[in-house]
Amino acid sequence: MNTRYFWRSILLILFTGISSNVLAEELVEKMAIKPVHEGGASATIETQVDIRSSKVVMKHIPLGHAIVLAFPHPFSHASVANPAVADSLILSQTQLYLSGKDIGYTTLTLWDTDKKLSAVVELVVHLPMEAFRHNLSTLFPEEKNIVITTAHEHIVLTGQVANADIKDKIGQVAGAYAPQKVLNFLKFIHQ
Repeated sequence: MNTRYFWRSILLILFTGISSNVLAEELVEKMAIKPVHEGGASATIETQVDIRSSKVVMKHIPLGHAIVLAFPHPFSHASVANPAVADSLILSQTQLYLSGKDIGYTTLTLWDTDKKLSAVVELVVHLPMEAFRHNLSTLFPEEKNIVITTAHEHIVLTGQVANADIKDKIGQVAGAYAPQKVLNFLKFIHQ
């Protein structure tokens, strides 16, 4: 890809509002993200993913957690569009550490060593719902009728529980994951 085409594409995006998906369709080549196998890593290690010219890859990061991406080809620069949502740290020429800082969406863009666009990855930072579900099943093993969903920054609790005390306690646990952003619609079994 020549430099003139690259800058023409960037200008089109800036002035016509073309989405990053169009840019990805035109510029991103197939690139496999290899798994990282390093002992003692504090981040979740991602499995293999394909970035295809027809599709932008979406990676999910739980709030307060991190993932490590490993690419088969070296890159020289990585940029997160909204650093308030996610932060990046280049570990090596082929490895990138991403941490979720706030709930939301942003885009990760990588450039290769020739300063050409090489990858676009959509990042979604979300509440750590798997950890919350695990804790609820451990703390309240008798309560099997709880449905947990999210609505942007909120945890939504629906279903049935044994009594008001358990409803309040489940709401308190949810509040540890999303302070002041819990919608507790749990009902009592005998209501």
